[in-house]
Amino acid sequence: MSWKYKIQESFEKNSKILFANLKGDEEVSLSLDAEESDFVRFNKGQVRQTTSVEQAQVNLVIQTQNKIAKIAFPLTGQLDEDRKRCLLYLGKARQEMEMLPENPYPIILAESGVSQKDEKAETPNSHFIIDKVAQTVHTNDDFVGYMASGPLIKAIANSKGTSHWHSSDIYFVDYSLYSGKQGNAKAVTANVAGRNWDEESWQTSLGQSRTFLHQLQKPAKKIPRGEYKVYLAPAAVMELKNTASWGGFSQAAYKQGQCSLRLLADGQMQLSEKLTLIENFELGFQPRFNSLGEVSEAQIPIIENGLLKNLMTSSKTASEFNLKSNGADTRETPLTMEIKPGSLKRDHIFKELNTGLYLSNLHYVNWSDQKSARLTGMTRFACFWVENGDIISPIQDMRFDVSLYDIWGSGLIDLTDFQETSVNISTYNNREFGGSKLPGMLIRDFKFTL
Repeated sequence: MSWKYKIQESFEKNSKILFANLKGDEEVSLSLDAEESDFVRFNKGQVRQTTSVEQAQVNLVIQTQNKIAKIAFPLTGQLDEDRKRCLLYLGKARQEMEMLPENPYPIILAESGVSQKDEKAETPNSHFIIDKVAQTVHTNDDFVGYMASGPLIKAIANSKGTSHWHSSDIYFVDYSLYSGKQGNAKAVTANVAGRNWDEESWQTSLGQSRTFLHQLQKPAKKIPRGEYKVYLAPAAVMELKNTASWGGFSQAAYKQGQCSLRLLADGQMQLSEKLTLIENFELGFQPRFNSLGEVSEAQIPIIENGLLKNLMTSSKTASEFNLKSNGADTRETPLTMEIKPGSLKRDHIFKELNTGLYLSNLHYVNWSDQKSARLTGMTRFACFWVENGDIISPIQDMRFDVSLYDIWGSGLIDLTDFQETSVNISTYNNREFGGSKLPGMLIRDFKFTL
């Protein structure tokens, strides 16, 4: 039996044993996060480190009518050992709960049935990626980066009878091409990710990275501050999307007066009709159930043709404000976002930009004025000054300050007819679910302040 199925068997059987040991009005929810991952690190196009990881952690939540406590512990996949751990940590959580104050907003555990989903794909393993780098990375490419691949697992079980299991094969290759000496180093960064290997995306990414790195050898041009027509590559759009998700789509933030898109939610502002944004679980980067076992719709429209349709609403927020939950995670941020494409073709990007700035990446993006949805940040890596559809030179780093109401509203000229897939590349404690599918954006009057 494989490690993954040992973990599944242990989680399901020991959950039932734990539920059978509850007392009085106790209710328990168990959530599982696990991974079976390959990792490879590259330097100068050569393998510098390889490893594999198998790990699983259970998050146990115990509650009564007026108290709640949480505790986490590792799962081994060994039935007897995991049974001892489950009962041991149940006891520890009970002790902690006795010392805690009452919870004013109790959460009703979901009764959402039983499901199992194993999304297998043609996900490349470490041997495939090592061979691919050896075959396609040139000897003069200073290729630096890392890859992670393998199944991610999330499961939930509670004492109300809810039981959901989701595993999905996901990979990413996060890399840079580097040139120059210390003090004058140049780098292009890129990411290829998804569930199935896409040779065309890999070749396109490498080819564009080489072209941009060559262009970076030209002297950098200092651009005066002001408003410019810009093209934001999908990686740059992702940075804007990530920051917009910090409270921008949260029901709790809206109710507490901290929602950056409050004017949009109140109908006082609207974005471009070209902009449609959805939480799309059908991408396969996130289970439809959350840590409480609530199951979301397969797609949740957030912005549709420029108008706000839904805010992300968790059970806690729903309980506090007498609303209906839509299955959002407690952070109330989109976890598997898709922005629908437009009509701008890849080979027309420079022609339609004509004269302006091509921005492949953004950096340090944050709110400058959250209530008016203003964002600030810096350009980074391969960013260029373009004239008459041709790259003239790289640019010195610039700081921007823009409002989402402008760049996603009247300033949005078009979106690309292609989208790029990205996944959560965090590996700090463990790999995590999450991803997005985003187009590039052509925008007028993008304001630079420095």
